[in-house]
Amino acid sequence: MSRESNFKKEMDNYINANVIESNDPFEFFRFVFRTIRVALMEEGFNIDPILHNAGIKIGSTFYEKLKEPETDATVKNISQFWKKNKLGRLKN
Repeated sequence: MSRESNFKKEMDNYINANVIESNDPFEFFRFVFRTIRVALMEEGFNIDPILHNAGIKIGSTFYEKLKEPETDATVKNISQFWKKNKLGRLKN
């Protein structure tokens, strides 16, 4: 099996197991955004500055919504947001 056909098979297996058969609607969006990112990189686009600027804007927006006077309360808000949106778990 060629490297390209092996990659296609792995991709098909991933899509079936983690996107199509998933009960998590966010998994579809994660897949779409990752696919767009890889496609742009394959075409030679340096998307790092775009992703960096987007991250700054997103972080600033969410910080304003989740911040509290006490650091522990801010961390708790972030942790709850992450869990609610199935982004992972924060542990300290």
